[in-house]
Amino acid sequence: MAIIDGEKRLYSLRSSGGSYAGDNLQQTAGTSAGVLPLEDHKGSACNANFCSTIIDLQGASYGLLIARNADALPDDVLRRSCATADIVVSERVLGPSCNPRWLKLDRYKLNATGGLSIYLDEKKLFRSRRGRAIMAGGGAPE
Repeated sequence: MAIIDGEKRLYSLRSSGGSYAGDNLQQTAGTSAGVLPLEDHKGSACNANFCSTIIDLQGASYGLLIARNADALPDDVLRRSCATADIVVSERVLGPSCNPRWLKLDRYKLNATGGLSIYLDEKKLFRSRRGRAIMAGGGAPE
């Protein structure tokens, strides 16, 4: 999981400079800039279970919630956390109590799609790494 800001800085949940995963993120992002920890992204807050961050783009703000581990959480905590986000990404299965405003990418969805790129500047386009569009048009928060 990585975020590229408008200045081509790359932020990752697991920033590991010089690692295979970090090198792949840099190559995919088309940048040689080092991988920075997501905690350093403006507006980020992290705890043992999640990192949340805000992405401001073209006058719109998008709230992201990214799970840091596969630990189960009580439904009420998950419900409240997901409700505050536009997009939630997790390696764990997120049950029906998790309802973000826009997109839930949990183990089920990611197993079905493979890796994804989300282009917020285009507001409505998602592509899987396998090359097929999984969602185009509509759905993006304004």
